[in-house]
Amino acid sequence: MRQASADFGQDPRLAIISLHTNETPEQALRYINEAALDWTQGFLGYDGPARTQEIMNRYEIGHYFANYFVGPDGKVIAKDLPTGAMHAALAAALKK
Repeated sequence: MRQASADFGQDPRLAIISLHTNETPEQALRYINEAALDWTQGFLGYDGPARTQEIMNRYEIGHYFANYFVGPDGKVIAKDLPTGAMHAALAAALKK
């Protein structure tokens, strides 16, 4: 995501959003600051590990660092692309 933000983050057609399920907003903020994440961040809240697992199951997230590509119509175009494929997909989508 860091490379995607650096390469494409200035394009107004792209929105990069990270969602955090840390136990507290302060933990999320600490991670965001330490990792120097410069795109939009959201805090989903934390209601225990069962709630985090429920969110992961609902959105078919197999691991904590999932990525989704959503088109302007709100439909998921692709998800969980490896870093190289993600970069290529963004380049292709923004070239159009």
